[in-house]
Amino acid sequence: MLKAVASSGATPSGTLLNVQIITATGTYTPTTGAKSTIVYLIGGGGAGGGSPSTAALQGSGGGGGGSGAYCISKIASAITTSVTIGAAGTGVSGATGGNGGQSAFGASLTAPGGAGGVSSVSVASSTGVSTSGGAGGSIATGATILNMGGWPGFPALQVLAASTGGAGAGSPVGAGGAWGLNAGGTAATGYGAGGGGSVNGASQSATTGGAGAPGVCIIYEYS
Repeated sequence: MLKAVASSGATPSGTLLNVQIITATGTYTPTTGAKSTIVYLIGGGGAGGGSPSTAALQGSGGGGGGSGAYCISKIASAITTSVTIGAAGTGVSGATGGNGGQSAFGASLTAPGGAGGVSSVSVASSTGVSTSGGAGGSIATGATILNMGGWPGFPALQVLAASTGGAGAGSPVGAGGAWGLNAGGTAATGYGAGGGGSVNGASQSATTGGAGAPGVCIIYEYS
């Protein structure tokens, strides 16, 4: 014979209670009942490189921005903690893109930002030049599950009638920006990805690389 057992009403240990997505620098306050967390942290993405102005029979270009570093950590407690969100790299007209900022969770986890894409000098189209993408953020530190660096942006190539800018690097939670021809590069979307570089053909004004995407902190809270 089956006998009914009264429920205690308590939430079983290890139950997912809530997910907090923090997109601005501030303070993490645990959800009531949370006893442990898994923290995902990513740094800001670098902006794409801008393209200097060109004269007749010249070309110029900028590489894509690098993505921010990334880490995952299990933390056996849930306490109020300061959170820093790395800023997105800002595009600069005709110059190397701005770097993404470093994200941090308290003093234990850091995820550096990606570097901005490099800008070339204006060169004769018949000469051609390759311009580097920005480096990915250096390897994250402090995590118990995964510490990894970001990905570099794609290079730009300027050759007569066949110029391409550098696309921005993607991230686990963001898409890199596309490059723009005789126009600014496209901004990254999501979090942590790099902006697209720009490329100029002959007789163009300076153009700006696309902005990177900001960092983020995603916190899974468990009972």
